[in-house]
Amino acid sequence: MPVAFLEQLPDGSKMGGWRFEETPEALVKMYPSLKDWYIMLKEKYRSETRIMEKMTVQVLIMAMDGCIGGMTTPLVSHLESGCPILSDGRFISISHTKGLAVVLLSDERPVGIDVEYRSDRVAKIAHMFLRHDETPTSVDEQLLIWCAKEAAYKLFSAEKLTFEQMKVLPFQLQPMGCVQLMNMKSETLVNLSYHFDDDYVLVYTI
Repeated sequence: MPVAFLEQLPDGSKMGGWRFEETPEALVKMYPSLKDWYIMLKEKYRSETRIMEKMTVQVLIMAMDGCIGGMTTPLVSHLESGCPILSDGRFISISHTKGLAVVLLSDERPVGIDVEYRSDRVAKIAHMFLRHDETPTSVDEQLLIWCAKEAAYKLFSAEKLTFEQMKVLPFQLQPMGCVQLMNMKSETLVNLSYHFDDDYVLVYTI
């Protein structure tokens, strides 16, 4: 089972990651209760990648909830805004990148999470998401700011923030740590935790 990680956070939220290694058919064999849902996805989406992303997130939630093959778990759907919701009412945030899906779940409050594959691609679009008063000095710092804004955008999804309306406060980059982001629209300060490994950077609201 390619669970990359499962973690219970101090505030009671759950976070998990799943590597893309199986086919959708293999996932259905692992979780037979998802067979009808898989059939519905095949009818709705032409892209095998899109179907795989949806299936991977669903089985990750099942793993996070401690479900076994025959058990059911709340299904993910989306509001018109694109914000994901769970059928049992819990708050959820989802992110995908090359070979990995991550999920953050909370019983208590809205959450936001983002994961990105480490590469220099972010430098090519830095002008699109950096404010004039954000001055990263490395690609990793750019990547952290990008992920922090993506996670915060999901947290404040109803506000539809622009990159300019989100400001990451100055930080000292470490392999893992915390940053703060100011929602300039509502003047709300957000704390985010981050972690770099050899392949990915993960950022989530705390």
